[in-house]
Amino acid sequence: MYFTFKNKFTCPICKDLILDPVIIGCGHSFCRPCLYLLWEDAENPPCCPVCRESSYKINFKTSIALKKQAFVARVKGLTHLPSSEQQMCMIHMKTKDFFCEVVKDTVCRTCSKSEGHKSHRHSSIPWIAEEYRQKLLEQMRLLWEKMQENKMNLTRETNKIRTWEDHVALRRKMICADFQKEFPLSDREERMYLQKLEYESKEIFHQLNKSENCMARKGELLRKVYKELKEMCHQPDIELIQHFEELKERKLLESNFIEKINSGKAKYDESE
Repeated sequence: MYFTFKNKFTCPICKDLILDPVIIGCGHSFCRPCLYLLWEDAENPPCCPVCRESSYKINFKTSIALKKQAFVARVKGLTHLPSSEQQMCMIHMKTKDFFCEVVKDTVCRTCSKSEGHKSHRHSSIPWIAEEYRQKLLEQMRLLWEKMQENKMNLTRETNKIRTWEDHVALRRKMICADFQKEFPLSDREERMYLQKLEYESKEIFHQLNKSENCMARKGELLRKVYKELKEMCHQPDIELIQHFEELKERKLLESNFIEKINSGKAKYDESE
C-alpha cells in the first residue's frame, strides 16, 4: 500500500520522492533540481523527459500541494522501515524518534524527558529533516542563479576571444596588404609591425583565456556542489540530519559561500 502511495509522488528522472516539485505544461511533475540539470544543456525549446512534448516555459513555481504530499510520503516511509534500519535507544529499547538540537543527536521520547535533556529543544525527525531540506534547497536556488550567471559570462568571454581573433587576423591582413599600398614599408618595418601586433595580441589572448578558464572551473565547482546538495536532499531523514552538520563544518551553507566561489576563495574538498 505504501509503495503504491509513494509511486504517485516519485520523480521520473531520479526515481525518488519528488523534491521541490514543479509541474510543466504537459502535466508531468519532476524535482526542480533534476529538471534544471537535465535541461541545462538541452536544445531549445527543451522537452518533457516522459512524453517528449516541447516546453516553451522554463521557470516554474513550486507546487505546494505536491510538496506537502511528498512530505507525507516521506513520513509514511519512516514507519515502513524494517527494525534493522531504525535507530534504537539501547537504554530504553525504543525507537529514536526525536532530534536534540543541543547535542545534535537522535534520542527516544524517554531520553528527551530525562534530566540531561529536559532543558533542550527537541524536534521530531521528519520535521527537523524537512527544515534542513528546505535550507539546502534555498542554498541550491542561489547556486543555480550563480550557475546561470556564470554561464552567460562564460559565453560572453568566449565571444570576446573569437571577436579578438577576427580583429587580429584583419589587422595582420591590413599590414601585409592594404596598408602597404598606401604607405609602402620595407620588409624590416613590416616585420616590426607584425611582431608588435603578435606581442600585444598574445598578451590579450592570455588574459582572455585565463578569464575563460577561471569561469569554466567556477561553473564546474558550482555544478558539483549543486549536485551534492541535491543528493543530500534525497537522503533518508536520519542520514540527512547527520550529514547536515558536516556541511556546516565544510561551510557549504554559509551565506557568503557563493560569494567566495565568485571571488575564487572558496575551498572545496574534491575527495568528498
